[in-house]
Amino acid sequence: KETLAENIQAIVMDIEMTGVLKIDFRHDIDDESLSPGKKVTLFRIVQEQLKNILKHSQASEAGITIQTNQEFVQLRISDNGKGFDPQQTRQGIGLSNIHERTQFYNGTVCVQASAGMGCILTVKIPVSEQL
Repeated sequence: KETLAENIQAIVMDIEMTGVLKIDFRHDIDDESLSPGKKVTLFRIVQEQLKNILKHSQASEAGITIQTNQEFVQLRISDNGKGFDPQQTRQGIGLSNIHERTQFYNGTVCVQASAGMGCILTVKIPVSEQL
């Protein structure tokens, strides 16, 4: 049974093999403290956002960081792509999926992006609630 980190590492390696995007993945995931549902959700969000980056951003580099503490697991995905104006961008299916998945666990999503500056997606999900 693979851990969340191993599953994410596998996608990272697949994408890096295409040579399109270089990804820096750092984590201190405590698999024990996360419910199976939350692990699936975090994995899907990583997949979804990497798909967004590959499809829209023209980025050459991306970073994925997952940190857990007693209260929250925080996932941060950044890229050096062309960015976008969050006010102007229609909430694409990718981002609305990420919002829905996060809200299911009473988490928060923050998208920092501006034209020419890439994008930073930050998702925080409470660890304690057993869903």
